Amino acid sequence: MTETLETVFGTLDDKQLKILTDGLKEISVHFSRVEREKEAIKDIVDAVKDQIELPKKIINRLAKTYHKQNFAEQNTEDKEFAKLYVSVVSGHTA
Repeated sequence: MTETLETVFGTLDDKQLKILTDGLKEISVHFSRVEREKEAIKDIVDAVKDQIELPKKIINRLAKTYHKQNFAEQNTEDKEFAKLYVSVVSGHTA
């Protein structure tokens, strides 16, 4: 006999519950992998910081920009941020 689960999110039968459970298990495996990778990245950042004494914040930002290959976009965003910040803080419009 097929059972169903009724929730405000919808009604799920046994087959759908199994699909959901299997998916959650698989997602959990990937979350675990991501956690290990984040820890490895943190260890590398710590090692670089210890060797060349750059702030972790800068190393992380450099790494993200390098990975995304979006230096021009970052540079433009920084300039626009500075323009907006100066305008807001000074109370003037550009």
